[in-house]
Amino acid sequence: MAPTMSALIADCWGAVGDALHLSAQTQKGSSPSSKADLSSMLWDQTLEDRSMTVDDFRTLALSLPMAIEKPHFDRASFRVDAPRGKTIATMLDADATANVFLNIEEQEMLLAAEPSIFSKVPNKWGDKGATTIALKMADETTALSALKMSWRHAAPAKLQDLLE
Repeated sequence: MAPTMSALIADCWGAVGDALHLSAQTQKGSSPSSKADLSSMLWDQTLEDRSMTVDDFRTLALSLPMAIEKPHFDRASFRVDAPRGKTIATMLDADATANVFLNIEEQEMLLAAEPSIFSKVPNKWGDKGATTIALKMADETTALSALKMSWRHAAPAKLQDLLE
């Protein structure tokens, strides 16, 4: 009989817990005294690994083909620097969020997959696919994936081959 998803997840968490326990003993000379301490260590480490800064996001956005940064009201905007090039993303430094511009299907997929990272922009733009990324909850891979989706909508057809 094949293992259940719950069993697989439990095995995975067990292995992660064992690794954290060993790491804590090795690095700090002590170990977590309870499962709650271990869980807290795991959550803190996960946030630390995932947390993006606005500078990290800026670097990712500007790494896209022909991307440039321009001001957009109180936000930074990242655009495709080409005729008919559009906005890839906007970013608000003050609250460490960024908005990407997706189609509805992409937006729904990201909202379902990572609801702690992605949310629909709460206005008419959100109804059209504008999606907010909570940078403090996102990792580089997740943010770059969303940026690439948005870039594909922003770049003219003749530039689509530039994105790997």
